[in-house]
Amino acid sequence: MADMHELKAARQKKLQQLLKLGVDPYPEATPKHKSIADLLDSFASLARTGRSVTGVGRIMGIRGHGALLFVDLRDASGEIQALVSKKALGSSAFAQMQLFDLGDIVAVSGSLAKTKRGEKSIQAKKVVLLAKSLRPLPDTWYGLKDTDERFRDREVDFLLNPESVERIKTRARVLTSLRESMTQEDFIEVETPILQAVPGGATAKPFQTKLNALNMQLYLRVAPELYLKRLIVGGLERVYELGPSFRNEGMDTTHNPEFTSLEFYWAYQDLEGLISFTEKLLKKTVKDALGKTKVQYRDKTYDFGKKLARVEYTEALKEVAGVDVLTASDGDIAKAAKKFNVPTKDVVRAQIIDHLFKKAVAPKLPEPCFVLHHPLTLSPLAKASADNPNIARRLQVYVGGFEAVNAYAELNDPEEQRRRFAEEAKKRKAGDDEAQQKDEDFIRALEYGLPPTAGWAVGVDRFVMFLTDAPSIREVIAFPTMRPKDRK
Repeated sequence: MADMHELKAARQKKLQQLLKLGVDPYPEATPKHKSIADLLDSFASLARTGRSVTGVGRIMGIRGHGALLFVDLRDASGEIQALVSKKALGSSAFAQMQLFDLGDIVAVSGSLAKTKRGEKSIQAKKVVLLAKSLRPLPDTWYGLKDTDERFRDREVDFLLNPESVERIKTRARVLTSLRESMTQEDFIEVETPILQAVPGGATAKPFQTKLNALNMQLYLRVAPELYLKRLIVGGLERVYELGPSFRNEGMDTTHNPEFTSLEFYWAYQDLEGLISFTEKLLKKTVKDALGKTKVQYRDKTYDFGKKLARVEYTEALKEVAGVDVLTASDGDIAKAAKKFNVPTKDVVRAQIIDHLFKKAVAPKLPEPCFVLHHPLTLSPLAKASADNPNIARRLQVYVGGFEAVNAYAELNDPEEQRRRFAEEAKKRKAGDDEAQQKDEDFIRALEYGLPPTAGWAVGVDRFVMFLTDAPSIREVIAFPTMRPKDRK
């Protein structure tokens, strides 16, 4: 089999031949045309008229020999066959067809008719080259199967794997539905800084960069939270942002360094109100994305048409891991962690508790469900429960074994927030490089007065991964983060 260098050289040679014939291989103008889906939907009526129509797309197959070619033409809406004959096209134009390759983008004009086998086709009277493909596609029969290569050559993956395209389309429907839900509740969409002097709003390790103009160290945001709450202080009582955040952490099937979330803040709303709204929003989003409220994920069915179960965080840990993390000593928590192979070296108490829950409890949850009232040490920006100051007024939604939604009643006491940041500083000193940093501008904003506020965030990538039964978060991101590879 010819190597890539030889295949590309052959296409370059054809390109030069086309140029010598006066053919523009990359014209600006596209003939007036219909989508392939429209041609197929109106096939009978268009065929009866016998008038010429035009379809445009990529050549995905060429069969036949001699004076007749069968060309498979594909656009974003579908695929149709074109019958290209020497008689209809003319000797000169038909000869040029020998210089066309799989992957070339063309416009085909002619009347519509069915073949003897009943296949809907365009009887070509004219074929115009719109873009010459200089790199051959992988074998279209076997497709592009190597996972890493699919993500590096994502455009080829989308050309050859319809399932990959459908996941991106589902993602688009999810984004549209989320924005509709926000609009229906009178939220306004805002944009907050991605480059931040202090990376706050989440327990995460940030990416660092430098602004040369001010000789200033900056960070890519780990969350938009603190700026969004400053907008609430400023009187914008319902705000949300749908966009990317960045965390310089490990990569696995549910984590990508760059990810998309929808985060909103709702003045004068509380946790109970959030629970009701979350059920309504998730039900609408699932139905808009899939056309139904039931989701199939890894051979299990999840029904968002019902009320979500509720699980108390500390009670679940006590039941499954045998430890009350509110009262247990560090030693007892470490013993419980070792039973579930949770690392205890070079991590602080809060990290051990978090990892223990994810390892021991999450796989046993009655999903989809709310997980409520986390230890306050895991929630430095949340209000404490009035009944127990060691518990946060917080909820998560778990689906498929992982967290999809995180929300809480926002801490609005500036002095308490200053104390919490001091506790986070102690964690950083003890080796937790994900602990939050003190943000004086945020505390200053709180001192003006933050009304009682509920905050909520959904990880869009993870949720789409769940909705499309994807084995990895990379499947639902158009261009996931990949290690560079030297290639020709």
